[in-house]
Amino acid sequence: MDSELALNSSKTYLSKKDYIAISLANFGVSSLSGMIIGYLLIFYTSVLGISPAATAIMFLIAKLFDAFNDPIMGFLVDKTNTRFGKMRPYLIFCTLPFVLVVVAMFLPVTTWSTTAKMAFMYATYFFYSITGTIVGVPIEGLATVITPNIEERTKAIQLGRTIYNIGEQAALVIVALGFILTKNDMAMTYFFAAIVLSILAGFALMFAGFTLRERVPTPAETPKLIDGFTYIYKNKQFLALFLASLLNCFKWLFAGMIIYVVTYIYGNSSLQIWFSAPAGIGSLLMMIFVPYLYRRFEAKTLFIFGIFWYSIGLFIVYLVGITHWWITALLLFFATAVSGIFNIMPTIMTADCIDYWEHKTGLRQEGLAFSLMSLKNKVGLGLKDFTIGFFLAYFMFNSPDNSILAHQPQQFLYTRKGMFAMFLAFPAGLSALAVIPLFFYKLDKKKMAEISAELKVMRAREQIVKQRLEEQERVNGYRKKKLNRTKAQRARDAARERANLRAIRSEVLHEEVVKKRAEKEKNKKSGRTEEEQ
Repeated sequence: MDSELALNSSKTYLSKKDYIAISLANFGVSSLSGMIIGYLLIFYTSVLGISPAATAIMFLIAKLFDAFNDPIMGFLVDKTNTRFGKMRPYLIFCTLPFVLVVVAMFLPVTTWSTTAKMAFMYATYFFYSITGTIVGVPIEGLATVITPNIEERTKAIQLGRTIYNIGEQAALVIVALGFILTKNDMAMTYFFAAIVLSILAGFALMFAGFTLRERVPTPAETPKLIDGFTYIYKNKQFLALFLASLLNCFKWLFAGMIIYVVTYIYGNSSLQIWFSAPAGIGSLLMMIFVPYLYRRFEAKTLFIFGIFWYSIGLFIVYLVGITHWWITALLLFFATAVSGIFNIMPTIMTADCIDYWEHKTGLRQEGLAFSLMSLKNKVGLGLKDFTIGFFLAYFMFNSPDNSILAHQPQQFLYTRKGMFAMFLAFPAGLSALAVIPLFFYKLDKKKMAEISAELKVMRAREQIVKQRLEEQERVNGYRKKKLNRTKAQRARDAARERANLRAIRSEVLHEEVVKKRAEKEKNKKSGRTEEEQ
């Protein structure tokens, strides 16, 4: 990458094709995550007949695994340095296994034994967790590496997250179509939807992988593996954002409970589209207005506003109680419309945290930051599914009997009231807690403008450092000498590289100071004031 490119963050870099590519990438990954969020749990409990308690335990174990899986993936992304960049290789080479495992997760293995079904559930979900991280982390971080221009980055994030929201609703549309084609056969409907969405997602992700170009330079010094587990508490701004976003994930209880509410309270699973679509449309409309709101207000302010609106709105619908389905659906349109803010603001704030950390430490760790946000999503989904599974068991949910064709058991009044509370009161109360960590988040537009200006100079300096380091290695033939080295010799080589890096940085910094002094003296002699300079 050209040093001039790295330096000039006011220049524009993205074409319409780039915006289309990043939008398609977001659509691809969100369409599959929408399928998982909305239908996997009911597929396990109502199609395969696995008990809610067993699924809750599986989700809990999977999220403990992700606590190690995601930071390691972030470390690998930050260490990646290929001709395709650090993010794109994972889209190009890992999309196929990712979409195939989503199809496998919804295989209608209803005739298998309970033990075989449990093994199938664990195997496919853990493989999905791994491949989802491999593809998901680069998708989240793409907007931060395809342009150094903050305005372009913000526009790419806003457009990408808007399309992301549409992608999540794609699962709803395909599933609704599946119910019509299969005459309400749940098993075949979910399998059909998984196939269609996986094909669409595969093409979208591959197009993005081959189209986009990474333009933000990688610093000469790369992070260590241990950084993946210490970053979150060292970067205090990111920690505040992470905790707020994690607590806000309890809003997914609403989405996860829709299918249970329409099936077992209103007695018609095809009503799901009337509960989900208005909320999705309202959210999409809000996302259209978010760019205009962001020009006038801070991202943190909009995030807090969205949390209060969402929580108060859901609680009001809960107080109205179980009434005609169309009344509940209409009220939900207004209560959840503001959720479009949640699809944009956390990503913009994460990008700001990445710049803040690069400015503070010299390390640019997009992979690590977005792997932790991916971990947040997975932990949030795990908490959502664990909470639903646990409280379904607590409220005595009666699972369908797979030995009886199209069996839809009656639920106790106590169970139905518990489901309604899980649908509205639980997400309203728990997601409101997300406001607390945001009071410790201090980055604003003024601060980020200062950081951006200083990063221009820092990145240009790092490009000079990398060029001199590469030149030094070429002159000394050092790369050839690194072959067939013992462990102790490689350790000494690494220490020598770090010493050379520090020496070159000091040399470049000294040259900058001397240059600035010379310019200052020259301006002083010519009589120019600091304002004119």
